Amino acid sequence: MGIINRSLLFICALLLAALAVLGLGAALTVLPEATWLAQVRWALAQKETVLVLAILLLVGLHLLGVSCSGRHEQASQFDRGEVMTLATEHGEVQVALVAIRNLLARTLTEVHGVRQADVHAVVQRARKGEDAALRIKVNLVLGREAVVQDAGAAVQQRAAEVLTNTFGLADVPVQVRVADVTDAPMKGRRVV
Repeated sequence: MGIINRSLLFICALLLAALAVLGLGAALTVLPEATWLAQVRWALAQKETVLVLAILLLVGLHLLGVSCSGRHEQASQFDRGEVMTLATEHGEVQVALVAIRNLLARTLTEVHGVRQADVHAVVQRARKGEDAALRIKVNLVLGREAVVQDAGAAVQQRAAEVLTNTFGLADVPVQVRVADVTDAPMKGRRVV
């Protein structure tokens, strides 16, 4: 539905721009008043004009409704995979991916040598016979005191522990990428 709304918005924007150009031409007397008034009178006398204006009114009201419905957009984000569904013995529990990302980011900055952890969590859609799969990518900023291999392994291990203990997710692949190594001191106090 998003592509249809964008297409309608594009057409309305083009029509509005054309109307603005015509209005400027009339206001600046580039277009002679007798000419554009005759064209407007002729267009208003046509039956097709009523149909076009009614369609434009409906499209405008539809786009107004879409722009005012923020909750529907949030609900569709859940449908696009912004939620991980966990099965329990009493039913299903949905966990927002932002909750997983935030917990991992806070926890991974406690690993020795990690200055900053930028966590990306993505749910791959389930295929026939398979469950939906969670993938974690972590971009790290390390201090110079850290050994890259040791810090990477410690981050993977700590992420696996959090995912297993907190969310009950085992065998989630955690891809670690060291984005930067810095000499900058830690901001704030570190709790270890």
